[in-house]
Amino acid sequence: MHRSKIGLSMSHLDEFGQIVQCQRHRGVYKEEGRYADADPLYKRALATWKKALGPDHPDVAQSLNNLADLYLAQGRYADAEPLYKRALASTPEQKGSTHSS
Repeated sequence: MHRSKIGLSMSHLDEFGQIVQCQRHRGVYKEEGRYADADPLYKRALATWKKALGPDHPDVAQSLNNLADLYLAQGRYADAEPLYKRALASTPEQKGSTHSS
């Protein structure tokens, strides 16, 4: 689909490219237990998705879930729980809408 049809600007496309690069690094950092290195990358991805797509987009919910998973891996349960709840609350099922494929 052409980018103008989905409302993406060149700056959004640049940001998405940066997210892809961050995803590669943050996954490696998480697997290696380098949580301090991974944390800002997860937060950056979340902020970028939220800015570009709005707070209720499924990719934002996935980013919230990913950050919560990082916190869970560190035993930071009190930090993970509200992120999981926010991610779950933004799903169509929780909002009462139905999705047709």
